[in-house]
Amino acid sequence: MKKSLFIAALATLALASCSKNEVIELQQDQIKFSAVADNASRGTVVTTATLNNFYAWGWVEQDDAIANDYETLYFKDVLFEKVGANFISQTTNYWWPTGAMKFYATNLDNVELESGTFEYEVSTTLNAQKDLLYAAMFNQTKKEVVDLNFRHALSQIVFQVGVDEKGANLPLEVTIKRINLAGINNKANFTMPTANTNEPNYSEPDGGEGDINGKTEDHDTYSTSWGKWSNHSGGETYSAIVETSIRNDVFGGNPKTDGYINYGTSDNAMMLLLPQSIEGKILSVECEIKTKGANGDLITLHDNTLTALNYTFPTDSKWEQGKKYVYKLKFGASSLSTIKFNVTVDVYQTATTTPIEL
Repeated sequence: MKKSLFIAALATLALASCSKNEVIELQQDQIKFSAVADNASRGTVVTTATLNNFYAWGWVEQDDAIANDYETLYFKDVLFEKVGANFISQTTNYWWPTGAMKFYATNLDNVELESGTFEYEVSTTLNAQKDLLYAAMFNQTKKEVVDLNFRHALSQIVFQVGVDEKGANLPLEVTIKRINLAGINNKANFTMPTANTNEPNYSEPDGGEGDINGKTEDHDTYSTSWGKWSNHSGGETYSAIVETSIRNDVFGGNPKTDGYINYGTSDNAMMLLLPQSIEGKILSVECEIKTKGANGDLITLHDNTLTALNYTFPTDSKWEQGKKYVYKLKFGASSLSTIKFNVTVDVYQTATTTPIEL
């Protein structure tokens, strides 16, 4: 490889020395990428439009090796940046070698991909969370541009909040303080796929998952174009601080959509978390619920300083990679303790019996 580059360089110099007025450069085959990523709904989630760079690894298949046995590491953790429609290394130019190549790519720097598996930890600070993308291409030979399709390795969790409007004669105002997910695993190992990510199979029932939180899935139909998460650990609480109020129509509040006073989209409360089983995990909402009295004064029906409203995820609940989960939190009769009366009526008691003669 080095010898061929050296000869090419000599040829360029020789041609340049033939004329004082004209320099002829030999056309060389630089490795370039064209990259796409799935669309999503928030700035911290990477899309095709917002993907400006990524880090790539490249292996070369040896002439004397078994087919698709990429033994020689050509480059590692190289930054490829968007230039026009393509992504090119701005520091060192890498040229196509003889033989096929395998490429791994991710949007994170300093990730060790030599073994194909790396450890990952999701920050408990939402603003510090980063969308984890990965791509893989195998058996690539010299071409103008290598197409890379990136997958989202994490799960996107979105919350929306509404007030139940059905039969709502009672004015309701809900002030959300915080939405919590407790006991969530934040560390795991990720193994890169063994097939091209440009060949998606979104019909797979497990979304390409591996060992999900200690539960081994049946992978007879597993799509090898997906990476796999394994060895989950941790038990963190993730919190979205919202601090916004919603009101039903009787209270005199916000417009409603499908029975909800709908205050938002993923911009209001969104998390990027590890795919995992969430069976038995707790979702809790810290909030205040108020109504209006007959004279218009506010009356507190639920105080978040006393207790949160909790929901336990049922059996077989799980998050899968590359999928978005929208949880609509509806407040209404089930959120409150209705005033109820158990009614009895006194029986008239006989005081005296007085005969009266007329």
